[in-house]
Amino acid sequence: MGKQLLFMITKIIWFSFQYIIYLPTRQSKGTCQTWSSSYFLFNKLHQRLLCSYQDFNKLIDFNLTNRENEILYYSSMGRTYKEISGLTNITEYTVKFHMAKIVNKLNAKNARHAIKIASDLKLIHAL
Repeated sequence: MGKQLLFMITKIIWFSFQYIIYLPTRQSKGTCQTWSSSYFLFNKLHQRLLCSYQDFNKLIDFNLTNRENEILYYSSMGRTYKEISGLTNITEYTVKFHMAKIVNKLNAKNARHAIKIASDLKLIHAL
């Protein structure tokens, strides 16, 4: 819920600044100055929102188990399910089961998407 709200706010701000940036080009001669100051303002605002988003994500607990963290780490290193099963001494089916739980917890579309989300949120730690 919080991520979606933050995303919507960012989108609204982005479109607002798009309007501010392009409006002066049709009305006044000082376009370059207006565009650069609007861009600078948007860039600063975007950085602040990004920091807030990262801080917000630190507050969210995804409740990944040690085994899920281990599988996520090996997957992010490019290991196959078969290789991970050999490294962790569990069956390939169990690796797939844990990956499905990771995908579900991170609200991802598939394993690759889950790895990308985990990487962006800095959830992947070396073992």
